[in-house]
Amino acid sequence: MIRLKNAAPESRTFDDIQDATSWAMARELELGRKPTHGKQLASRLGPTLREALERYASEVTPRKKSFRTELGVISRWLKNPLVDLPIYGIRGADLTAYMNQRLARGIAIATIRTEIALISHLYEVARTDWGYEDVLNPRKAMRRIQQGNVRDRRLRPGEFDKIIGWCERVGDYWLNAAVSRFDLARYIANKLIHLLTS
Repeated sequence: MIRLKNAAPESRTFDDIQDATSWAMARELELGRKPTHGKQLASRLGPTLREALERYASEVTPRKKSFRTELGVISRWLKNPLVDLPIYGIRGADLTAYMNQRLARGIAIATIRTEIALISHLYEVARTDWGYEDVLNPRKAMRRIQQGNVRDRRLRPGEFDKIIGWCERVGDYWLNAAVSRFDLARYIANKLIHLLTS
C-alpha cells in the first residue's frame, strides 16, 4: 500500500516482497513523487515478529539460564496474531491491547510483564545486534504495567506446625551434602509419594 499526501491510498497484492517494492516505488515515481525513504520498502518492513522471535529463540535464548521458561513464552507469542506483522508495524497500542486481552483472561500481571519484557528485549537486540537501528521499541510507547495480584496469603492456624513436623521427619541432610536441586526434589517427591501411599 502506498499513501501520498493529497492522493487516495493505493494498494495491490503481490506474491513476493520484491514485486511489492518495485510496484510501490514505480507508482510513487509515476505520481511525480520521490520514493518515501532512501531505504527500500522491504528493509523498512523488516522481518515479521514471527521471524524475529524465531531468530531470537535460536540466537539469544540459548545463552540464558532460564532458556526453557523463555522458550515457553516465545511459543505463546507465536500463537498470537501480532506475529504476522512486521516489527516496524507493531505499536505500543498493540501491546496494550495484548495486555488487556491477557488480563481479561485472568492471566497474572507478572506473567504478562514477562511476555512483554521479552518483546522489549527482542526489539533492543534487533536494534543493536541485527542492524535494525531505526526500529522503535513498542514497549516504550505503552503505559507502565501496574503491580497487581500480589500474593498476600498468610499461614492458617496449624500450618506452621505441619511444616515444621514434616521438616523434622525428613531431616536436614541436604545441608551436609552437596546435592543438586534436581536430586533433592526427586528425593523429596519420592518421600512424599511414599508417605501419601502408605
